[in-house]
Amino acid sequence: MKVRFLALSLALGASLQAREVIPGVVSFDEPAGFIGSGGFHDSGDNPFELSQTITQYLSKGNSSDSFQQFDIGLGVFGYEIGNGKAVTYKKLSPDELKKEVMNVWSHASRAPNSLVIKDGVVSGRKAYIATEQVPAPRFRRGAIFWKEAYFIPIDENRGVTLSLTADSEERLDGLRELVKRVKIPADAHFVVHPTSGEKKQQQVVYNLAIITAAGGQALQMRGGAKITLPEIRKAFAAELAKAAPAEAETLKAIVAALAKVTPVDGEDYEQLVYEKGKPLRVSTKSFGEVEYPPKPR
Repeated sequence: MKVRFLALSLALGASLQAREVIPGVVSFDEPAGFIGSGGFHDSGDNPFELSQTITQYLSKGNSSDSFQQFDIGLGVFGYEIGNGKAVTYKKLSPDELKKEVMNVWSHASRAPNSLVIKDGVVSGRKAYIATEQVPAPRFRRGAIFWKEAYFIPIDENRGVTLSLTADSEERLDGLRELVKRVKIPADAHFVVHPTSGEKKQQQVVYNLAIITAAGGQALQMRGGAKITLPEIRKAFAAELAKAAPAEAETLKAIVAALAKVTPVDGEDYEQLVYEKGKPLRVSTKSFGEVEYPPKPR
């Protein structure tokens, strides 16, 4: 059965064109049988690590009986918010970066008992790979989502991320064929260590990312399609007040992060309205309008 499915996956995988997902860093031979969308943000992305999904591909055959999703993005580690809401940057050694990536995966895992982390290779580069199986009863009774995450280091603290999700091991194997279509040049590099001005702009992006991620979760908790930052804070405060001890620490961290969303360059977050599926924009004194998720370059 697995061989037959892989053959079907390869047949559907006839290349349409190479897409430059992150200019100068990663391109992807887009497959037939999948629908791609750019500038996509998932409320599950981790704003606290400045990670984001750049491009998402969904199988045209997705239904309640079959599901495949393939995401390409970037991940940044080593940035923290300190006193005065200042962004603190710490250069991580290769070993420290690997440890940090694995820590993030372990804390984010929805099924830690099934989590397996190993080393691998993507486009000739070393990669860290995490696989887990997560129950998905909302998708289909008895369904299990097979998830696989990749982090491919490029520059200090920064790398390319891949995310694979399928509702069976066979369909996950089909998505692994798409990993082979990811191309990263040997001389690929992201932007160098940010200047003080860039750090301030990153702080604005960071704030928008927190609002976006928390807003998506708040709407899931209370329903609706729009929500303001004050309403997001109230929603999480209310959730924390009734949370079980096992959930309280995570909610405390989110409430604390939301409390730190304050202006750094004249922006007004209190009047922003997060709307499901739409980017957030805020005006600044030095950088004009800043948007999250950023528009594809």
